[in-house]
Amino acid sequence: MSRRSSTASRRTSACPSIARAWFPPPGKKASPEQQKQYKAAVKQKNLSRSFVQMGKQLRAELDQAGGRDKMLVLTADGSFCNRTCFAEVPDRAALLARARKDARLCLRSTGPGRRFYALEKFTPEQARKDDGRAWKTTRIFYGGKRRKIRYKDVARDLKSIYRAATVEEAERQLAEFAAQWDRQYPSIGALWRRNWQGVIPFFQ
Repeated sequence: MSRRSSTASRRTSACPSIARAWFPPPGKKASPEQQKQYKAAVKQKNLSRSFVQMGKQLRAELDQAGGRDKMLVLTADGSFCNRTCFAEVPDRAALLARARKDARLCLRSTGPGRRFYALEKFTPEQARKDDGRAWKTTRIFYGGKRRKIRYKDVARDLKSIYRAATVEEAERQLAEFAAQWDRQYPSIGALWRRNWQGVIPFFQ
């Protein structure tokens, strides 16, 4: 083994794979309780749940290896682009998943209350064709080398509101957001304005 390949092998490790757990289905004479247990086992041991557990394990292993200040990036195929996987992304980690171009997506709700997902929906295809959102470029490592990719940040305008230093600055950012996006996404700006009195204390 060459010196270069030996060094690389110490810096990297193989990515874990996920195998589907198989449970024999209950027979026709199974009791309702057995049917219930089977459904619960399948739900708990499906691929998405295994992916969530794998992500938590990788985060713990990275921390133990001295990488507590490192961001863990989890990449997944389209079958993992679902609520189960995105709802339990580990701390200091990001999940990148391939999605269908017609998948119905939404941002996280930023208003008060218990609602987690915003009401407004959009698709990757709509974001791609949206001329109001500029393309950005970055370089990521995949396929054995660093490659240049293009992407769009669909949440950047909302970030300028809740990251504002003062109430006045947040109101100005909200007005700019409304001027640019109210025609296309009317419910987002309306939700912020409707709950603005509940948002103000966060800037005080």
